[in-house]
Amino acid sequence: MTDSLIGQPANDTQLERFEGAPASLAAGRGRRTAVFCFSTWALGRGQLPLWQALAASLPGDAEVVGVAAEVEGERWLRAYLRDARVKFSVLLDRKNTIGGAYGFKAGPNVLMFDEAGTLVYRRLYDASLRKADCRDEIEGFLLRNVRPPVRTVDRSMAPLPGSQEAFAEAVDLYLAGDLKGCRVPWRRSIDLDREHWISQEQLWVLDAPERFHPYIDVPWQNEQLAAEGRPVCACEIEE
Repeated sequence: MTDSLIGQPANDTQLERFEGAPASLAAGRGRRTAVFCFSTWALGRGQLPLWQALAASLPGDAEVVGVAAEVEGERWLRAYLRDARVKFSVLLDRKNTIGGAYGFKAGPNVLMFDEAGTLVYRRLYDASLRKADCRDEIEGFLLRNVRPPVRTVDRSMAPLPGSQEAFAEAVDLYLAGDLKGCRVPWRRSIDLDREHWISQEQLWVLDAPERFHPYIDVPWQNEQLAAEGRPVCACEIEE
């Protein structure tokens, strides 16, 4: 099995940090690091208590870092981190920069880096501490320094050309207060990549936040997809 990104240095893009100074994934050099990539509008948020429990059990040479794909910053994130009593560092990735660098447009995902700051593990879309094989690989690396097996990653999971750029353009418009104009590049992102779920979910959250907070209404999402003639979501309920 191969993964072309294994052995590459951690992305050094500076991201906002929840209640802290900006930081990057490269800041973890010197420690074995597991990066949990999630969003508050997706079901992976239900794993936060599990990740906090794992983080609290780690030796000093290992850590957990969260990366939250949150266009709106702390708006929804703060409550979920509070409820899960999260103490580990969480970076805010408004433009899905980490997703673009590591090949994902939905989640949850886990990246792991060794002490030298090089990627040793990438598990996309189905990363969960509730799955025995995934938990064993993560705990083995963080607690016992056992290198996990390299997983084959489907390159088709990565954002298609132009979709990330359109997403970032929409974020800039949204943050500038143009709540009407931001929809145009978000829709263009989806037209370019029908599975760019971060774009799709953002549009849904704008129009119907009650379908995502405090509970995620998967049947409602499937109704929207079916109305457009698109495949429905086969999400695993994790909340």
